[in-house]
Amino acid sequence: MAAGEAGVEPILCFGRWRLLPGSRKLLTGDVAVPLGNRAFDLLLALVDARGAVVTKDELLRRVWRGVVVEEANLQVQVSMLRKVLGDEAQVLIVTVPGHGYRFTGAVSEEGHLAPGGAVTPAPRGTRPVVAVLPFANLTGDPGQSYYADGIADDLTTALSHLRWFSVISRNSSFTYKDRPVDVRIAGRELGVGYVLEGSVRAFGGQVRIAVQLCETEAGRHIWAERFDGQLGEIFALQDRITEAVAGAIVPNLHRAEVERARAKPTESLGAYDLYLRALPYRFAGRKDNDEALRLLLRAIELDPTFSAAKGALAGQLVLRATQGWASAVEVEEAVGCARDLVREGGADDPTSLAWAAHALTFLGRDYEAGAAAADRAVLLAPNSGFCLYLGAWNRLYVGDWQTAVSWTERAMRLSPVDPEMAFFTTCLGAAYFVGERYEASAAWVHRAITQNRDYLVPYRLLATSLALLGRLEEARAALPGLLAVAPGYTLADAAAHTAFRGTVRERYLAGLRLAGLSE
Repeated sequence: MAAGEAGVEPILCFGRWRLLPGSRKLLTGDVAVPLGNRAFDLLLALVDARGAVVTKDELLRRVWRGVVVEEANLQVQVSMLRKVLGDEAQVLIVTVPGHGYRFTGAVSEEGHLAPGGAVTPAPRGTRPVVAVLPFANLTGDPGQSYYADGIADDLTTALSHLRWFSVISRNSSFTYKDRPVDVRIAGRELGVGYVLEGSVRAFGGQVRIAVQLCETEAGRHIWAERFDGQLGEIFALQDRITEAVAGAIVPNLHRAEVERARAKPTESLGAYDLYLRALPYRFAGRKDNDEALRLLLRAIELDPTFSAAKGALAGQLVLRATQGWASAVEVEEAVGCARDLVREGGADDPTSLAWAAHALTFLGRDYEAGAAAADRAVLLAPNSGFCLYLGAWNRLYVGDWQTAVSWTERAMRLSPVDPEMAFFTTCLGAAYFVGERYEASAAWVHRAITQNRDYLVPYRLLATSLALLGRLEEARAALPGLLAVAPGYTLADAAAHTAFRGTVRERYLAGLRLAGLSE
């Protein structure tokens, strides 16, 4: 809806700024920033263009409306506006010589201001935006700067494949090359919430590359790592860094976005923030899990095309089924949601696609469609530990346990301190169970239990693996822990809550029977 229609106006956001066209206000947070009428009209014209060049003639017509003035007046207003926005480096408002000006900030629509000043959320939440800044060349040799540039280029390309956040183009980010950077200023100028920056240093044939992810509003570090290698093997090291950073940025960026959403006042939440608020609750106890389900359903109600929320909902209902909490209606809803995602827009969103693939296999028992969707998710995001982990479940369900082991191990390398590591280690244990490597299976699921004592799956795998090893006393000793998580759990429940099939299913249930699980 356009500004002024039915008493509702859009709120245009870039960086830390919010522009209210109808109220003619520029806000930082909730504080109004003094801005003259000419400067406001100039900013609105540039923001409305969404990155396109606006000619000087067009700006003169829009800002002075029929009054003939000299071009110097426009230059004065541009200079004043840059000062207000902290854009002294002229990166946010770029002069295009001989033509006009271009606004380079990433613009989004946060919501609408209704009569009385109440903010109503826009249907679709704003995705986080990341800029990969040029890496500093500290080798002492200006001729080696292409190493640093190559790393930044590779990271920009790799991160652009992870569709739940946006990445600023290289052309915009590289305006900071060979300049000292304050990440807070860079964030405002580029209109991004996060920047990835780093440096390349050489010493005695060795090279050290440091990388850090920063949140721009407060200028705080979220994640940092350094990598050492031989200068003669710089390109192999460059590939390793790209893989490691792409794998690490997802969970760290997710955590930062969750913290941001939880700090927002409840009444201003949109679909994206509801989705973010749901994430920490998904793998907790029943009460928190119910809250996550409520938040995700509300997010989808606000935006039925929001693939990230639909994917998370499908995954949420898979977890509920593994814990014995899901109703038949919820299972049907998850499978329908998964099929929609595979068929429609979620097909190019690797995280949503990975969730959908798991739901198709585990709940829908559509093994071929699930495996195909999981493989596509890994192809789209080969450095996503999460996609590899969920893809591994689909691989082991179709009997390809060696690939499942390989993918899970790689996922654990990509995200070594993942807060949901219990799910990775359980998957590894399940893969070894399929491969009849019961010792390894028992060891990995035992580790999973120490990491998350409320997750039911590793208890079942531990009991059956120990029983099939002939260690019946230990197998029986695993059952009290299982029953503490799921009181009254039976062999019939276990049969209903597994996607194993054929001889693997027979072995799985036979082991649980030997362990003494009630029929």
